[in-house]
Parts: sequence; structure tokens; C-alpha cells
Amino acid sequence: MATIVLKPGMSIQAAIDANPAGTTFLLEAGVYRGAQFTPKDGQSFIGSAGTVLNGAVEVNGWQSSGSYWKASGLPAPLQPAGIGANGSTLPTLREDLFVNDTLYKRVGSLAEVKDGTWYYDQGSRTAYLSKSPAGAKVEMSSTAQAIRGEADNVTLKNITVEKYASAAQTGAIDIDGDNWSVEHVTARFNHGVGLVMGRGTTVTGGHYNDNGQVGIGAWKADGAKVTGVEAARNNYAGFDTFWDAGGLKITESTGVTVKDSYIHHNNGVGLWFDIDMKNVLVENNTIALNKQVGLAYEISWDAVIRNNDFIRNGTPEPGQPGNWLVGAQLGIQNSTNIQVYGNTMEAANGAGGIALLHENRGGSTYGTWTTKNITITDNEITYLGNNILSGFQVNYQQSQSHGWNIVWNNNDWIVPDGSKQLWMFDSSLREWASARTIPGFEANGHLIVETSQPGTVAPPTGYDPGHGTTTPTVPTTPTTPTTPPPSPPAGPDTIVVRAAAQSWNGDPSFKLMVDGVAVGSAATVTTQKAAGWQDITFKLDLPDNAAKIGVNFFNDAYGGAGKDRNLYVDSVTVNGSKLTLDKSALTSNGTASAGLPSSGPDTVTVRVSGDLYKGNAGFKLVADGQELTGPAYTSTAKGSGWQDVTVKVDLPDGAKSLGVTFINNLYESASQDRNLYVDSVTVNGTKLAVDKSGLMKTGDTATATLGSTSGGGTGGGTGTGGTGGDVVVIKAAGDAYKGDPGFKLLADGALVGGPTYVSTDHGDGWQEFVYRLNLPDSTKTLGVDFFNDFSEGPGLDRNLHLHSVSVNGHELLDHDQTMTHNGMVGFDVSSLV
Repeated sequence: MATIVLKPGMSIQAAIDANPAGTTFLLEAGVYRGAQFTPKDGQSFIGSAGTVLNGAVEVNGWQSSGSYWKASGLPAPLQPAGIGANGSTLPTLREDLFVNDTLYKRVGSLAEVKDGTWYYDQGSRTAYLSKSPAGAKVEMSSTAQAIRGEADNVTLKNITVEKYASAAQTGAIDIDGDNWSVEHVTARFNHGVGLVMGRGTTVTGGHYNDNGQVGIGAWKADGAKVTGVEAARNNYAGFDTFWDAGGLKITESTGVTVKDSYIHHNNGVGLWFDIDMKNVLVENNTIALNKQVGLAYEISWDAVIRNNDFIRNGTPEPGQPGNWLVGAQLGIQNSTNIQVYGNTMEAANGAGGIALLHENRGGSTYGTWTTKNITITDNEITYLGNNILSGFQVNYQQSQSHGWNIVWNNNDWIVPDGSKQLWMFDSSLREWASARTIPGFEANGHLIVETSQPGTVAPPTGYDPGHGTTTPTVPTTPTTPTTPPPSPPAGPDTIVVRAAAQSWNGDPSFKLMVDGVAVGSAATVTTQKAAGWQDITFKLDLPDNAAKIGVNFFNDAYGGAGKDRNLYVDSVTVNGSKLTLDKSALTSNGTASAGLPSSGPDTVTVRVSGDLYKGNAGFKLVADGQELTGPAYTSTAKGSGWQDVTVKVDLPDGAKSLGVTFINNLYESASQDRNLYVDSVTVNGTKLAVDKSGLMKTGDTATATLGSTSGGGTGGGTGTGGTGGDVVVIKAAGDAYKGDPGFKLLADGALVGGPTYVSTDHGDGWQEFVYRLNLPDSTKTLGVDFFNDFSEGPGLDRNLHLHSVSVNGHELLDHDQTMTHNGMVGFDVSSLV
């Protein structure tokens, strides 16, 4: 493929748009200010020493203003995001200011401004400093992201990405495609996350330092691999460290590896795995001097943690008491099947060594989150003081915990005083001999009593970050750990997803989407399609104006014939209203969706089926041509019966017609066609016929005539209007071809009823229509006028069949009559009204 050379000042996105997938772009050294681009599949972006994507604007025009210096006319502030420590909103504000590449601390009022800080009056879009910045380079971050997109197999190499105003939990580099290669990239000074990985991302070398929240993040990044990176000094903005902040945080992913990396001095957890992680490998890393737990493994499964150095993580601030759970070198909470071996650990006074914790955290489709099946062997744990703990804190199901197969064995414990209580089990502090009475604790372990000095901190063997070794300047802004926020209460809305799985190399997972935004936690489906359906329930608070709900399948996998991971969705039920989605089978990553139930005093039931080629047939309801509802779908195939889809609407006063409009036709051949068939529409209990049944093109509409319906009769009970003293009853059937036959009721040539449409096929019985009218005493003739004949040859014909016509109980038709052409059958009623 072609190689394109780009220079600073050129538009990277324009070059991408002008070249095909697979193109390589060489980015010459220099600053690409405000760069933001979305790659195509297989494209490569290769920088050189000094290639910088910069998301800040230069701030000039500073003027004296009393005791301050100000610059106005700055970019409009971006939408705040995230949760700040101790309830502060400052971390959620995304703009940062840099003076000669030094990050200034943002403050909340003009009165707080001093040297090294700044204030941004968002209303007037004015920045304030305490001193004149004359001669200095001043920049304010304003661009949300540098690189993003859903393309696959993209390569990034030797590029620095800095000073982007990324939102919390969003990357300056934000990958939503598969199998990206990120080599020797530096992401720094970005307000949210430096890099967010996608499925199969490989990160080799590079620096992910000094970002406002997290260095590297990931969600649903199955198969991601991080090797030889540095992640340091992240969370300068001061986000809540119990929410999401620190060096790396990876959630809901399978098959992730982190190795040979140097993770240090982060304001929060060093390396955090959370929520249904599976098959994780953590090896040969140095994890040191992080504010809280060095490595946290939380409500997850199946990990190997080996041959790492954990050094003085969680060391409390001077004068602070510390917390062995929050400050452990390694913390494992409500997780199962964990192997910990070959690691060295050094804990400072007031911190923790290895902390296991079990609480009532619930579970997922994998099972209940429980701290069990854990082996901790052949590790070296050094205590630098006597105010340090390791052990198992059980806050729930204490009586069952001894049966959870937790084994500590053959570990070396190096402590300054062997008589001290340095372990916690069964809610009791214990010295060595007492701790060894706990089943599974150190049958062959070693207590070594000696005084140790703090060791040196160095990167691991194999660490090779490469590009971008300059250390940025960041002011020290220590943040006191906060109390974990309580879990959010369950919302008032109940959503039940009925789904099934085709599993291969793992089960299919999905997230629930409302108007395109993920809500709630991701879920995994384990019930196989052949075995039935699995109901997964969410309790949420849906926005009042929410219009669309979706099930997003995101972890598709395929290994050849018979090796396929797919998701099947039968329905989504919202507060008792069952919805059919636009597709039932998700065989690749994507979303099945439906319109959320509408509300109103009127109940409309549409009886439908479809030709379901590559998806379910969808429709919207319209009244007098005005849209009433969002999309609804049928999953019942034509010939398999009918599906009743019920919605609540507010029909406009005086509405004359109700239409069912087909919205998603697809045609590839005569046998590969998606169509919609409408049998009838029932409004507030009264069944109405429609003017056509088969809808073959997007926009085709089957229309029913509204009236003051009364219902009644047999064969479908279609009421057709009126409250008068004269009762006309017609029993009819039809030959429906490209629409149902329709008729009008005429009195002396004037329309008194209809148009009415017959949806019952001839041979399937008779459909009864009841009219309550006030016919003039002078009425002489009553007519049934067939008005929409259609024919394309023998067997391709629309006809009307009459079985009975009666007025006030007097039968007018002495035999069945077939109407094959437009026209009227008339009856003398002069003596009957």
C-alpha cells in the first residue's frame, strides 16, 4: 500500500479520507496542534522523535486586571464528567492550563489564585493567573480526543499525544476497534485517560504518565496485552480513587496480560482489575509507591499473579494512621481461582501486605462473587514496621469462609518482631503461632525475624518504554483517600432481556443501551440456544424522554465452521411491556434495538407477521400521517401465525385514520426479501380492518379508518362506527392480493359508513362489521360498494365476498355473492328504516 508523508499544519483526517484502508502515514517531527482523526482499517501512523499531537490552544493577549492577569475569548468549556474526590467538582472540569509545559493547578475561585494555579471563569470564557506570563508559552487544553474510531488493525508508533481535554473514563487515544498495535507511544497531560484499549489491543513500550485520571484504561478489551510500559503519576486532577483513578484500570475483559511494566507513583491504585475479569496474567512488573493498593483484583475470576515486585504501595501520609486493606501491596476482593506466586513485597508501616476481603457484592452470570480457591505460595513479604497486616477480612458469610479453599504456603515473612500481631483472620489480630491455626495458613511457611531497610525501586527486567523519555513537570497535589461511595440505588424501571447463547471460547456478553448510551453493568449469557432462554434483569432509572432501547453484543468471536460465538435475543420487556427487537440473531458485534414503550390513554394492538430476511420487520404507527410511536418489530414469520404488538398512545382528538408504516424493507432477490404483513389493528378493544395487508417497500402504510367504534359480532368483531338507532350488519371475507379488499356503505348513493377493509381470507370464516346509523326515513337503497379491486392475472386477484347483509335484523342477501370488480350491490330498504 501507499506511504504518505505528513507535516505539521497538514490535516491528518483529510489525508485519511483521501487514501484507502491499509495506507501508512509518516508523521514528520513537529506539533500537530488540535489534531483529531479517525483511522480506516489497517492504516498505520508512524512518528519520529518530536512528533506531537497537541490538544491545546495557545493562549495569548494577556492583560492586567487588578491583582491578576487575564486572557479572554477562550474556547467554550466542555461538558464536565466523572466523580471528584471528597465531592469536589473541580476534577470533572476538563480544561487544563500549561505554562512552559508545566501543568498549573486549577482552583475554584478567583480569590484562590496564586503562583502555580489558575482560575477559569467559564461564563465569560476568561482565564486568570497571579503573575504576568509575558514571554512564556501558555496553552489551554480544548480538544476532546486525538485518535478514536472503530477501525481494525491500526498501528500507532513513536507518537506523543498530550494536553487533550479528554473526559473521565475516555481516552485521548480511544480505541473501539479490534487488534490495534500501539508501539512506543507517549500519552501525557490528558485530563481523562491517556489510552483506552479495545479488543486485542497490544501496547508495547511507551509512557502513560501524568494524565488527569488514569494512564491506561479498558472495558471489554478481550485479549489486550500490555508489555514494557511506564504508567506513573496519574490522577493529577484528583478524581475519586475508589471510583476510577490511578495507573491502569481494566474491567470486564477476558484474556488480558500485563507484563514487564513499571507502574509507580500513581494517585490511586497502581493496577486495578475490576468486574468479571477472567484469564488474566500479571507477571514481571514493578508496582511501586502508588497511593493505594498496588494491585487490586476485584469481583473477578481466574488470574495468575507471578514474579512481580510490589514496593511500598499504600504508604500513609505522615501523621495518618493508614489502612491495611486500602494500602495493601496486593488486594483480592470477592474473586475466585487466583494463583499468587514468586512475588516479592515490601510494605511500609501503616500499609498492608496481602489483603483478602469478602463482602456481600452479589454476582454476575458467571456466578456469585466469592473470595475462594486462592493459592498464595512461594512469595517473599517484607514488613518495614510492626503496624502492618496481611490476612483475610470476612464481612459476610464468616461461618462459611473456612471452606473456601484458601491456601497460604511456603511464603517467607520477614518481620522486625516475631511476637507482634501481624495477621488478621476471623476478625481477630493474630501473631504467627495463632495465625497458623487457621486452616490452610502456612503449614510450611517461614517466619524470618530481622530488621529491613527500604529497598531501591527500579523498573523490571524487560522494561523498554522507548519513545518519549522526557519527564513532564507536575506539581505535587496529594489527595487524601476518600470513603468509597455507596452503591447507587436500584432504579424504578425493570428491564428484562430474554436471550440465549452460542458459546465458543467464552460466552457472549452484552451491554444495555438507551438512546445509544450504555447503562447498567454488562451481562454475560450462558444458556445455550438449544436449551431455551435466559432472563437477565436490570433495575434502572430510564430518562423520561428515552426513545430507544438496545442490546449491544460486543465480544463476537469466530474460529471457523462450528467455532462461533453469537448472541440471540428473543425480547426485551420494559416495565411489563414486551418488545420485539429489530433483529433476533447477533452473529457479529452490533446492537438489536426497539422503540421504548410510549404512553397514553389509548391502547392499540397491531397484529402482524413478516418475511424476516436478515432481521425482523419493523413499523411505526401514524395517525392522519403524523408519527405516534417509535419503531416496533415482529419476529413472527409469515405462515407461522400472527404476533400482537401492543402500545399505549394518545390518539389525537378527531383523528380519522391510523396507519402502520413499514420502516425497514430489505430486498436482495425474490427469496431474500423482508416484508411486513398486517392482519388488523385493534383500538381500545375494537378491531379494525386495514386497507392492505402486504407491505413490500419502506414507507408502505396499511391504514385503518377510525370512528366511534362499538365492537361486537363474531368472526373478528369489527365495529365500524356510529351510535344511531339503525343497525346494519355485514358479514364478508376477501381474497387479499397486495392489500385487503375494501368497501363503503352507501345510503341512496351517500356515504354513511367506511371505508372498511376485510382482513379475513375467504375460506377462513366470515368477518362481521356492525354499523349503528341514523338513516333518514326516506332512505330507499342501501349499497355495499367494492372500490379497490386489483388483479395481475389468475390467482393474483383481490376480490370481496359477501355472506350476509342485514338491516335492523332483516336479512337482505339470499345467497353468498362474490364481487370480482369494483361496483355496488344495492338493496331496497324503504320498508326497513
